[in-house]
Amino acid sequence: MAFRLKLAKLAMYLGMVGFALCWMIGWATESRVFSNPVFRKRSATRTALTWVKGHGYYLEPLTSAAFRISTDAISSVFLLALLGGAYVNYRKRKEQRSIISGLSKPRE
Repeated sequence: MAFRLKLAKLAMYLGMVGFALCWMIGWATESRVFSNPVFRKRSATRTALTWVKGHGYYLEPLTSAAFRISTDAISSVFLLALLGGAYVNYRKRKEQRSIISGLSKPRE
């Protein structure tokens, strides 16, 4: 297997895993924030103001940082998975075309 194909498969898998992780972090934070109204007020442990869907919520600093990183990174890892998958699909179709063209040649 060619090095570029291995690299593309790695990019595709890393992108899929990264997208899933970013989505899970975002989902967990949103469901936690929207289910409880105490996050609208600042407390001793919840000091970081984080904007979730246009509204400000006070979260713990680590949760806030994880949410911001996941929302910033989700489009990048999706693009990584998309490009890796596109190259893998391109190589697969190219190989199929070469097999089909080899079969259609007349025998001597």
